[in-house]
Amino acid sequence: MTGWDWVADVVAERELGGWCVFIGGSIARGWSNPGSDVDAYVLGAPRDASVVVPPTENRPAVDIHAISEDKLEKLFDKVSWDVAKRGDFIDSVPIREWLLLERIAHALVVAGEPRLREVQQRLDRSAHRFMTIQEHFTYADSFAEDCLGQLAVGDVDSAVISAREAFLRTVDGLLAGRRCFSRNPKWRARAMRDAKPVELDYERFWEVQTMADLPALGAPRWARRTVADTRAVMAEVDLHA
Repeated sequence: MTGWDWVADVVAERELGGWCVFIGGSIARGWSNPGSDVDAYVLGAPRDASVVVPPTENRPAVDIHAISEDKLEKLFDKVSWDVAKRGDFIDSVPIREWLLLERIAHALVVAGEPRLREVQQRLDRSAHRFMTIQEHFTYADSFAEDCLGQLAVGDVDSAVISAREAFLRTVDGLLAGRRCFSRNPKWRARAMRDAKPVELDYERFWEVQTMADLPALGAPRWARRTVADTRAVMAEVDLHA
């Protein structure tokens, strides 16, 4: 048995077996720590279900996410190019379903690898990447406009917050463009280190993330510079690559 084969046994004990079992989340990305739970996903399960299996002396807790064939098909329908071309998809996919797509894209396979690769290829052909970038950039652009408007009326503190939000949503869109999908801010730094995007170096990302240069620049200048960097990065991302 390999190191993760026991996960398939835990799934089978709950009668949730399907045609693929994989681990998602921090373990799959190589970002885990000793306290990390195991997020196990089952594709083609007999029913949709979420089951928490408590830890034992020999293994950590396991969160089983069982996805039926029907649910998977409906999810792919939501990220089809037909939907993307209509242009009204912002906020149309619930966060839990975005998370599932992210974890399909970055999966540690336990069983059923050929079928999972087929699903990953289908995901890559879908509008998932395009829609993810567009959703992040739509919010980023809105925050950028808010920032400039707030500066115009002297609401400097709010402008700083808006500028930072604009920048960080742009970072998430940039990472999605590099097919490094992660919607949890706690993993943004790890994702940036893994993706190494040429459009934005890590040092500049971390400078804005931590607002390290705000005292030296002053709030209004910092906000305008951050918005300018935000828009420069967005302009560099190829939505259809």
